[in-house]
Amino acid sequence: MPVAWRLTSLRRAASAFSGDGSVAHPGRWHHPGTRCIYVSSSLSLAQLEVMVHSGGGRPAIQFVAFRVLIPDDLAIADVPAVLLSEGWRTFPAPTSLADFGSNWVLSGATAVLRIPSAVSPRESNFLLNPSHSDFARIVFSGPENFEFDDRLLVGIS
Repeated sequence: MPVAWRLTSLRRAASAFSGDGSVAHPGRWHHPGTRCIYVSSSLSLAQLEVMVHSGGGRPAIQFVAFRVLIPDDLAIADVPAVLLSEGWRTFPAPTSLADFGSNWVLSGATAVLRIPSAVSPRESNFLLNPSHSDFARIVFSGPENFEFDDRLLVGIS
């Protein structure tokens, strides 16, 4: 059973799997107005993703972690290699990535899309579609307090 992780602020814990945040805020793999949820294949990758999206520093607010269990028999779509041409990791991201992710959500093809991490491209994140009927089969743990290690950025200049 694939395991993934989601880190979110304590104040947003109750809505961590609603997809509400993505509706207002675009991401590399979706346009605003698209309801989806990003999770990471490891807790350490989830930390990197939070850090890079919070300006690269240690977040000053309290975070919680959720373990996400994806059933073995749940179909997982993958991003076609053609989308990962030179420049896919740039910021801002190429529009083609958000086009693909938003179209995937709208298509309802699967509840889970495996996407490469721009922060650590040999690792994967997953995009979850909360509107898909199989989304209800994904198991989420309760929130666990999470502390970022103060040493993460020591010595970086």
